[in-house]
Amino acid sequence: MAYLPDSAAPDAISIDSVAPDEYRVVTRFLEDSATSPMQAPVVRMTVFAVRDNGHWVFANALPRLTRSWRREAVRGLTYVMEPGYPFDRTRAERAAAFVDSLATAFGVPRLTSFTYYLTTSSDEIYRIMGLETDHKWGPVGGVSQPTNHQLFSGNPAVGEDYRHELAHMVLLPLMGNTLYFVSEGVPTWVGGTSGMDFKAAARQFAGFLREHPGVTLDSILDGGLPPKQLYPAAAVFVDMANDVGGVAAVKALYGSGDDFHKSMERLFKKPWAQIVADWRTKALSFAGSP
Repeated sequence: MAYLPDSAAPDAISIDSVAPDEYRVVTRFLEDSATSPMQAPVVRMTVFAVRDNGHWVFANALPRLTRSWRREAVRGLTYVMEPGYPFDRTRAERAAAFVDSLATAFGVPRLTSFTYYLTTSSDEIYRIMGLETDHKWGPVGGVSQPTNHQLFSGNPAVGEDYRHELAHMVLLPLMGNTLYFVSEGVPTWVGGTSGMDFKAAARQFAGFLREHPGVTLDSILDGGLPPKQLYPAAAVFVDMANDVGGVAAVKALYGSGDDFHKSMERLFKKPWAQIVADWRTKALSFAGSP
């Protein structure tokens, strides 16, 4: 599981019967909070032990913890919402239209169906996945699991129309030998991040870049920034690719993982040092954008 590094030490803390031939199993994992994806030294994971063809097997918490949640279907999207969640069908319709238009623009198959979980916080997202910590996230983010045809929104400000995560779902067919920089940059470019559209996120990043002149494109590619700055920084680069070759150039970014520098020199038809300089100029140009 991506949320639990291999180094996490397990300790089963409870096994409770919840139905005939079904047990809820809670395991505590101890890990280094400095490097933990969950940003906590202790993560409690819930799974269910059930009988299957005469054998005991573990089953995912998600379908059991959301069994009673309300469901709404909107053009192939099945919304599953936390009790009391104020469902906005108009926003859901916009999401469905965005998914179709993005698929058309990038020449990928349209999504025929997926499940979209609506919650009021990232903490609730993790809870229904079976993960709990003492760290509190609040209503800040979302998660897409394209291979499982699942999207989770824990940010009611975007809720039914979480375009960054929707873009991950739509653009899965392009994923292959793709840098994280690109795989997050394109969804930010088309769908924004942290409740902001691309231009607003780029404007905020431009302010950050002015205050941190030592930050460069190379340092970012080396993993020198957290997502709050990395995503818009990458989206600015995607915008540069669009400037030189439109959507075809943006799609070309997905296959550039083997030697990113040389691939980009071919795409932009200039040396890497000039691309780095152009990126900085482009990023700072958003400081005054409306």
